Amino acid sequence: TAETFQRDALGVYQDVALAQRSELRRAQAGYAARDALVRVARSDFYPKLFLSITQGGRYAAGRRQQANPYVSDDFLGTGLRAGVGIRLNLAYHQTRAKVAPAIAARDEVRAQRTAAEQLILFDVEEAYRQLVIAEEALVSRQEATSIAGDWLRTEQINADLGFGTTDNLVAAVRADLDARAAELAAVRAYNVAVLTLLDATGTLPTRLASGALFD
Repeated sequence: TAETFQRDALGVYQDVALAQRSELRRAQAGYAARDALVRVARSDFYPKLFLSITQGGRYAAGRRQQANPYVSDDFLGTGLRAGVGIRLNLAYHQTRAKVAPAIAARDEVRAQRTAAEQLILFDVEEAYRQLVIAEEALVSRQEATSIAGDWLRTEQINADLGFGTTDNLVAAVRADLDARAAELAAVRAYNVAVLTLLDATGTLPTRLASGALFD
């Protein structure tokens, strides 16, 4: 029924959809990857500082370690070298040629992401509107069922007291049955509208897994 699902404001569902929809997360990941490629391409414009450390050792059996620092031995000894340097790519035109397509690819993904956001917001708004309509229709059908039930009870009392007619009782029974059938259809439409809204926000799988649905 309508009381089993608490409807929030439209903006709440739109915010949830922007955070939960899987296609938007994929678009965001794609944009981050393209932006990283742009930064990598642009890095060639700037000098790169590097540190180099090299360690080596030599050993041959039967050789003696020379105590004289001025006498070297190519077969026995150890060494350690360290250096600091700066590397700069001077081919700026080649770097620009790499940066331009990287930026274009990133901007394309950003445009796709923006389009996906707008489509998701529209989906949520449409699903929310359909839920409001279904909720109002359900309330109306519940009121109609209540009125038909009151009429049926009145006709039953009149029939018991001998004041009613068979035609009036049959009409009241038919109206009550029709109202109940219409209410069940409205309940189904309402539940479908809720599921559609949850699906539009990207939270339907979680809601189904938790088992917290509605009657």
